[in-house]
Amino acid sequence: MPRGKAKGPPSAQHRRLRHGRVASVQYDREAHREFVTGFRKRKDQRRKIAEQQRRADEKRKRKELRDHAQSTRENLRKSNEDALRTFYNEPNPNPNPNPN
Repeated sequence: MPRGKAKGPPSAQHRRLRHGRVASVQYDREAHREFVTGFRKRKDQRRKIAEQQRRADEKRKRKELRDHAQSTRENLRKSNEDALRTFYNEPNPNPNPNPN
C-alpha cells in the first residue's frame, strides 16, 4: 500500500492553524491591568448579586408563609363558625360554602 496524504477532513490542529491566524497582536497595558486587578471587583459584584437574590428569595418565602397562615386561619374561622351554627341550630347566612 502506498503511503501518501491522508484522506478526509483536516485535523483540529490544522484547522486552528489555518483559521486562527492573526495579523498582529496589540498589547494594551490598561486592559491587562484592569483584567488582573479586576478579579476582586468582579467577585464582590457576584457576591452582591447573590446576596440580593438570597434576600429576594427569603422575602418571597416569608410572604408565602404569611399568605398560607392567613388562609389557614380564615378556613379555621369559617369551620368554627359553621360548627357553632350547627351546635346552636342557627341558619347559615351564607348557604354557598365556597363563593369562589
